[in-house]
This record gives sequence, C-alpha cells and structure tokens, in this order.
Amino acid sequence: MSRAKPKGIVIDASIARAAGTDAATATRAVLCRDCLMAVRDAGLLVVLSQAIKSEWKTHRSEYARRWLTWMVGSRRFILVSPEPNPAVDTAIRSLLTETERAAAEKDQHLIEAAVAASQRVLSLDSTARDCFSKVAMSAGELRAIHWGNPESVGCNEWVADGTPDDSQWALA
Repeated sequence: MSRAKPKGIVIDASIARAAGTDAATATRAVLCRDCLMAVRDAGLLVVLSQAIKSEWKTHRSEYARRWLTWMVGSRRFILVSPEPNPAVDTAIRSLLTETERAAAEKDQHLIEAAVAASQRVLSLDSTARDCFSKVAMSAGELRAIHWGNPESVGCNEWVADGTPDDSQWALA
C-alpha cells in the first residue's frame, strides 16, 4: 500500500514574525505558534522559494527560526522556483485599484509559490487574500488556491486536518 504524498503549504513571513514561544500570551502569537505546530503535526511540508526564504530570514521570530530549522532538518520542505504568471499580472493590473494592486504585488510571490507547489497559503494578510480572491475570478489557476489566516475561526483546525479542499478557505 502506498502512502499519500504529503501536501505542501506556503507560509507568509507575517506568521513567522508573529509566532511566539510557549510562554507567549498574546492571542496573535499563540495562534501563529499553534498554526506552525499544526503544520508540523499534520505532516505538511513548508514551501520555500528564494523570495519566501528571504522574507523569513528578515522577519521571523526566534520561535519561527527554530521551527523552520526543524522542518528543513527533517526534510519537511519543498523548494520551488516559480515562474511569473502573465495572466495573474494582467488580472492584478486590470481588476484591482491602485491600493489593492500594491497589496497584491507585495504578496504575489506567495501565490506564485502556491501555484508551483501546493495550492495552499497561510498568511495574516486578509487584504492580500481579498485582492487575490478578485484576481481568481479572472485568473482561473488561482481558483484552486486555499488561503488560511490563523486568526480566522477554524483555520488551525483546517491545517491540523491536512488542509483539505474546503470552500471556506478557497479564493474563489
């Protein structure tokens, strides 16, 4: 009997920055730490691109640094070199306001990595998620992407379940 291939998940540096230690009491720090633990415990792989690794190196907490070191040391990662997506670029330019466009372009590397590897994203940035939901209506390959926010009710449970397809988390 063959085992199912583990799923990957793109994790924004916003979560890495906010994740607190076991001593943390701030709600955001606890939720982000618990989310990272759910990724690990569910057997998911962290998806890394050069842009994601660079963001993590700059913005991670000490807890997230140790977590990522464990994930990489345990070979629980997928390295991707995503290609720019002209359809997504066009949709961002044509469908979004200038403010939305700036938010989407800031996190476009997350979407590109998700398309390349996992179709799953975790981020605290709900504004970017809303922008990509609009873009997904035009750029069909984004419709399959699921985007969770640890501060949203049920997100950490969704991650703990292995990020199954669920319309609550789908961009479109």
